[in-house]
Amino acid sequence: FEAPDGAKVELYQPQIDTWTADRISGRMAVAVGAAKGSPTYGVADFSARAEVNKPAGLVHLSDIRVDRVQVPTAPQEADKLRSLLQARLPAKGVVTRLDALQLSYTLSQNNPATKAVPVDNAPPRIVYRSVPTVLVLIDGEPALAEVPGAAGWRRVVNTRALMLANSAGRYFLQAAGHWYEAGGASGPWTDLAQPPAALLSAADAARRKAAPDPLMPHGGQPPRRAPAIAVSTSPAELLVTVGQPELRPVPGTSLLSVANADHAVFMNPGDNRYYLLVSGRWFRGASLDGPWSFVPGKQLPRDFARIPPQDPQSGVLASVPGTPQAREALIASTIPQTATVSRSDAKLQVEYAGGSPTLRPIQGTALYYAANSQLPVIQAEGRYYALSRAVWFVADSPLGPWRVADHVPAPIYAIPASSPLHYVTYVQVYGSTPQSVVFGYTPGYMGVVVSPDGTVVYGTGYAYPPVIVQDVWVGYPPSYGYDAAFDMAAGFAFGFVAGETWGGAAPYWGPYWGAPYWGGVNVNRVDVYGAWGGSGVVTHAAGWNGW
Repeated sequence: FEAPDGAKVELYQPQIDTWTADRISGRMAVAVGAAKGSPTYGVADFSARAEVNKPAGLVHLSDIRVDRVQVPTAPQEADKLRSLLQARLPAKGVVTRLDALQLSYTLSQNNPATKAVPVDNAPPRIVYRSVPTVLVLIDGEPALAEVPGAAGWRRVVNTRALMLANSAGRYFLQAAGHWYEAGGASGPWTDLAQPPAALLSAADAARRKAAPDPLMPHGGQPPRRAPAIAVSTSPAELLVTVGQPELRPVPGTSLLSVANADHAVFMNPGDNRYYLLVSGRWFRGASLDGPWSFVPGKQLPRDFARIPPQDPQSGVLASVPGTPQAREALIASTIPQTATVSRSDAKLQVEYAGGSPTLRPIQGTALYYAANSQLPVIQAEGRYYALSRAVWFVADSPLGPWRVADHVPAPIYAIPASSPLHYVTYVQVYGSTPQSVVFGYTPGYMGVVVSPDGTVVYGTGYAYPPVIVQDVWVGYPPSYGYDAAFDMAAGFAFGFVAGETWGGAAPYWGPYWGAPYWGGVNVNRVDVYGAWGGSGVVTHAAGWNGW
């Protein structure tokens, strides 16, 4: 609705936290701001009397009160927003469906989006360069497969880049519009100004089999000079400065910011250490070359919380526990993107590398999953559940036929962060009719989770081993390598900054396998349900993406 001053206010699905006798209490996320701007997020606590009519399946809510409104980054708006919300409540109360309230209460008790995740904060390999560099990630040791139609050529299948090897054991890489050559996959790589015709022909054949990531900088134009190449077979992050580091004072603090870096990097004169923010996690080192160690949020120097919101590096405030920006991000991370999905129109076909499913246990649970499927397929309670583009399907056999699921077994939502399938726990069923099912996912589905520090981070931090069957690579999303950074200008968002220095690849987003590269967009503006297209599968979508 629109406030009297013209501001736009959006209310998101209420969450019932307590239900004792005839009283319920809960909260709902709210967003307020200019209609053409980025929303500011807050949360409204409410309570009401609930009179239940079980035979009719209805609940009469009366004595509804907005007990408190919190808007962390704009506290001056809280009282006004509370008054606006209270004024819009009907004096006679409202009547709603019993099953809807029961579902909301159940979801609130089991919603991983509201709980901290025991993420792994082991430092990745951090590669520092002062010249333009492209980071090429290989998921484990290189796995080679023959290139169909190109005799004598093999392709490294467990990387998104186009990396080929010839019969003489020489390796070739295409990145940022340039060709490179090396004696092995790890390099060192040298610019290949005149790629031979045989290489170009093999590259064309490889692209027909599977399209690679061109590893282009933002803008899509190759640089005139070939950037350097850094290859890693383990989780890694590339830190680039444009020339030697340039330090500038951060107003109101004793901190110094590295102004020409593609990451948020600070020098703290108090301990003479550099502090680097990577995927929402802080690492500390004696130099930009490391070694780096993880810094829990509560151990950050106090000056980090004093960084002015107007500072160019103010996006880091969302990663400093206790700041208004961190609290706002926590609120936003609980808001689901929802869609109503047609039971009859949503179709699914699951393929398994090698032909038949290879079931493996999910550690810490009684569940099994198909390790050789590009879509998550989970065996639970005697059935099989598959997740595609944030829609759950169910079948009596791993081969199908698949139908839209209107219930997901509770054990699936206990999949731990140490499992590569943890991200499926952020997609839930919000309601159903004989014709459709309402699904929703919170940002955890796209990799943004709440850490025990009380801040949002990108990725669980775990390095999940890949599965390679013949020439098919089933890889899992890394937490590092894409320069994931919090974007305050866009509101709640983890965006990606490949930047002018080619600091990383376009991200491999959210419903990770078989999905397009989302090309640098952020979780605040991507709607996975849009991937279903205009087929009639999705008839309604709403949620936490911006106005």
